[in-house]
Amino acid sequence: MKIDRYFLNDGSSFSIAPDFGCNLFSWHVGGREVFYRPEGVPGERGKFYKGGNPVLFPSVGRTWNRSGDKPRPESYRIYGLEEEYRMPIHGILPDAVWEKTAEQVKESIIRVEYGCCIPREIRERHYPFDMDFRLAYTIAPGKLSITAFFRNAGATPAPLAFGYHSYFALSDNSRQGVKIELPCNQRLQLDPECLVPTGAVMPAGFPLLLEDGVQYDALFSGMCGHRASLTDTGAARIIHIDFDDWIEALVVFSTVGSSFICIEPWTRGLGAYEGLCRPGWESAGALNILQPGERRTIRVSYCVESFS
Repeated sequence: MKIDRYFLNDGSSFSIAPDFGCNLFSWHVGGREVFYRPEGVPGERGKFYKGGNPVLFPSVGRTWNRSGDKPRPESYRIYGLEEEYRMPIHGILPDAVWEKTAEQVKESIIRVEYGCCIPREIRERHYPFDMDFRLAYTIAPGKLSITAFFRNAGATPAPLAFGYHSYFALSDNSRQGVKIELPCNQRLQLDPECLVPTGAVMPAGFPLLLEDGVQYDALFSGMCGHRASLTDTGAARIIHIDFDDWIEALVVFSTVGSSFICIEPWTRGLGAYEGLCRPGWESAGALNILQPGERRTIRVSYCVESFS
């Protein structure tokens, strides 16, 4: 598998796997790894979303067709079309092809850009829209910026949901001294079977102090700022996640006994593909919709702040 590795003059480095969803799976700052990466990442298809910084496109989370008596997983319909389409969890990037399109390397800043190609047969089966998609990674000492560029190259409106499944490494799996601050005032209730919003909303309640022996899988919204922060006193660092207005939800995820915590910046759209079966989906507001020729730029950045 091809790996693109880059090094800055302060000793920091980062690695990208274009053949594994353009996952920037490793980032060393101050001699420490920022991202959690289990064995098999990058490489094993079954671990595509299990470590590093996986990219989610053109959907986030799970998709269901609930128009019948029993929910059908990973399927949806589009109003006016006969076909039933399949939308795998978190999208279709496991089958995408990435090509490096630009590179600027300096001692203290590096920028590298990749273009995404979705094979025709994958689009016809999963996402019958023509969306141009590029990613640009910019690395400076202690800071990683990711800019996603989209353009609807087709002749019809196109739905879009997008995000990152960011796995941050913790100093140990006891989670002592780990705290999360999110700029959200709502926690969205999820259907226990489908893991999509039910419509019910609860107060968020931050800071969140992580506890040992607890699994976390929660969706937060009601944005009241543009920065989330993860404090790990054992690692003597704070990781800040900054984002623009297109990020409308943050997911916190971690399994019991693990040495990672995911803080995932997402656009709107969790479970929303099922609404494409209804007339007027182009203006329903559940998904971002790009009109023919319309462009969208989504920016997210991570910053590492060390303390003693």
